[in-house]
Amino acid sequence: MSLESLLLSPVQHGPRLILILKEVHRHLPVGSDKQRVVMETIQKLDNTMKLTTTNIATEKRVKRKNEIASSIKDADSLALAEKELIYESRVSRVDVVNSEIVQEDYLAYVFADMLIFVDFNMKSTLKVYYHLEDVQVIDIPDSPILDQTKNAVQLCIIPKDAEITSFLLYFESTFLKTQWLHVLYGITDHLQNGVPTLVLKNNPPPDVSNEEPSHKGHLNFRVKSHWRYIYVEVKKNYLFYYQDEVHKEKPIGFIEMDNFKLQVGRAKNSYEFKLAHLDGSTQVSLRFKALSGESWAEWMTALKRPTKRKQM
Repeated sequence: MSLESLLLSPVQHGPRLILILKEVHRHLPVGSDKQRVVMETIQKLDNTMKLTTTNIATEKRVKRKNEIASSIKDADSLALAEKELIYESRVSRVDVVNSEIVQEDYLAYVFADMLIFVDFNMKSTLKVYYHLEDVQVIDIPDSPILDQTKNAVQLCIIPKDAEITSFLLYFESTFLKTQWLHVLYGITDHLQNGVPTLVLKNNPPPDVSNEEPSHKGHLNFRVKSHWRYIYVEVKKNYLFYYQDEVHKEKPIGFIEMDNFKLQVGRAKNSYEFKLAHLDGSTQVSLRFKALSGESWAEWMTALKRPTKRKQM
């Protein structure tokens, strides 16, 4: 297509405009001021679209959390509107009651520190909730002989001053089970084992308290052989780590992302990525895992701009 035709092409949405501008850039003299201006326009438009997409996704999650908090009866004392909604789905729960097996379907919601079960048919009825600091998660491997153990997870509730309870959760697919394990392992490990000390620069954190984060949310952070659940904010060109969303007076760690490379995990559905930085002879590599495919895509968008992307 000629340059004249490109300039007359109809534009239906942002991505189409970026493609047209890239073609225009290709037709302009290499190294010219016009080519530089077009490239700057492409980058600004691309960054604006990515930030808008991230903001829309965040607003959707907040709206959904508020819908859940307002729809569940007798849940005011749980202060759900003040918590972050991490995950939700339908689950099948199996309990042993008076030596009999009882199986019921629920809507289950995972918040930052709480697991809530709501009646599947009467979605406003709160059935039971648990504090995740009291929950032990046990993966039940699939059995080639017993089909009823397929896609199962056992939860043991071990409160400090009450009787221990245990039940099974069954999921519709292996993928859904994997999602739940990622979320539950990350949160319970954080609540029960504390937060790791992350890589800190020698100088104090920059004063960006008045800056709005360009992206924020929870991630699992790898320390030795364990995942830790942390809250992360991106401000300017810094990545700040906090113990949780409430205690943000002082970060537990931060990195400057100028010289970090974004490395994307190859494993399917792992939602992992790394930030790797080469400082002299010492390589620092921070390994993260997002809580869902949607969250992973948002973090890729947020971090791709201030870092250099490289495959693992």
